[in-house]
Amino acid sequence: MQGYRILCFFLISFLLVFQSGAISYGDDSPHPGPASLLHKYHEIENVLRKNIGRVFFYVESSVNKNTSRVDIYGTIKYPFAIVQNELLIPPNWCRIVLSHPDIRACTYKKVNDAWLLNVYDVNKFSEPLEAAYLMKFVYRISKLEPLYFNVALTAQEGASSTKDHQFRFEAIKLKKIRRLFICVIFLVTVPWSISLQKYSVARGSVSV
Repeated sequence: MQGYRILCFFLISFLLVFQSGAISYGDDSPHPGPASLLHKYHEIENVLRKNIGRVFFYVESSVNKNTSRVDIYGTIKYPFAIVQNELLIPPNWCRIVLSHPDIRACTYKKVNDAWLLNVYDVNKFSEPLEAAYLMKFVYRISKLEPLYFNVALTAQEGASSTKDHQFRFEAIKLKKIRRLFICVIFLVTVPWSISLQKYSVARGSVSV
């Protein structure tokens, strides 16, 4: 339950920053794996130490042609095993995505060895379920190690002709300070007819 609450908080914070609409060009290189994630932590460690609130996020975004990417980093003080166990259970992700105000419903099922999530997304908070767009996500565990894990949700198509939606969650245990370093990544391919400004945020830090 704690891991679920943590990611919900990240998603809500992601939404609030995501809607700010400022374009910035950050690091758009992929960095899956514990070594790359740990390197990123040391790169922004001094910024994270300036936290004056209970939860601290560092946000980056990038635009590459018609693909937009948003990265949210943060440190939290929760047991690694609790967070990992919550997020390695595919049905839990339906509860997680429902924390987003534009998600009307979510269903899941296992087909052969794959978990599929049907997410019903609306453009406006006031729209009913009948107006929602059905996004078909595939859940997968990208990498699993004793002190690191990486899970992802991918959908080939989305609303407004968007494509290649990727939502990734990475976490690594920081032994020295007994905290977790978390990264939430969202990528989407946007048609040229839609302004990329809607899908980008500015680089910076957020403390709450």
